[in-house]
Formats: sequence, structure tokens, C-alpha cells
Amino acid sequence: MPTLRKSIPLEIITDPIMSDTPLKTYRGNCHCGAFQFSIEIPEVGEVTICNCTICLKKGYLGIRAPASALIVTKGEDSLADYKFGKELVAHKVHEN
Repeated sequence: MPTLRKSIPLEIITDPIMSDTPLKTYRGNCHCGAFQFSIEIPEVGEVTICNCTICLKKGYLGIRAPASALIVTKGEDSLADYKFGKELVAHKVHEN
């Protein structure tokens, strides 16, 4: 089971995943299925608990991975940017 940790400052990960690390494919989607994705990363061993009100209210957990590991399989055009607070990060949200 993954370990939990409190949210840490945003870090953009640009390093490629080590080629000798076995990868696991995780799949996800929005509640209506209009947006679907997969991500190929080493097995998740740690997740982040974000302290923003949305994540706390919904119980969301996060992982850190390079953007190159994300594969959008359906509905990329259904996403919109959402910014809050200091508007430093554009979160992608499904408009429905």
C-alpha cells in the first residue's frame, strides 16, 4: 500500500523515468467517462495529500510523474484550465 505524505511545494518533474525501472500502467477517467487517460510509471509507493479545500473535500490523492508518462486516450478537448489562489498553476478540469 502506498505511503501518504502532506503536500509539498509544486515541483515540475522533467527527468525521464530510468529505463531499467519496470513500469506499471495505471488508468483513470472522469466520472462520466468523457476524459480518459493512462500513465506509465514505476509502481506507486507514495502519494501526496494536498491541503487545498477542493482536494481535502473530495479526498483526492496525488502522485508526481513526468508529463511524458501521461497518455490521454480520450477527451483532451473536453478539459479547461482552472486557476485559484495565486494562479501559479493551471489545473485541468473537465467542464461537465
